Amino acid sequence: MRILITGGAGFLGSHISDYLLKKGHTVVVMDNLLTGSISNIEHLFGNPNFSFIRHDVTNYIHVPGEINAILHFASPASPDDYLKFPIPTLKVGALGTHKALGLAKEKGAIFMPEAEKFTALRQYLTGLVESGERIGSVPMNDGVDVDDADDIALAENFVRTYFKETSC
Repeated sequence: MRILITGGAGFLGSHISDYLLKKGHTVVVMDNLLTGSISNIEHLFGNPNFSFIRHDVTNYIHVPGEINAILHFASPASPDDYLKFPIPTLKVGALGTHKALGLAKEKGAIFMPEAEKFTALRQYLTGLVESGERIGSVPMNDGVDVDDADDIALAENFVRTYFKETSC
């Protein structure tokens, strides 16, 4: 299989790339390197079944050739990153999911969102709600609140709707 991993230069994506390559798959990693790092994947550059595309998935995604599956892991992965990059986090959760789903539809590929991303952020937000810090939002250093719960719900709705309306 030829598999695209968005956010593949991050910790999780890079390890899954290693695993899939060892299993004989072809892996295309797409990452804008906002929080991912070339150092996580540089050992793969000599592998003929590996390629890297530096790209922000909130923009139109084009990958030449066949893609059989998309593992959508693009997102700043920690609460510290959510606070440091609030707008890119919101954009990748909503627009990035939408663009990755569009590519899956175009290619007839299996789409697999990283459910842990949604689960971890929901747990983090629930903790904030229970502590009373902010209700349903992540506190920003400059006092601006970004409602990540709505972003996650939007991304989840994109996934549900695409699965209902398409065969991806």
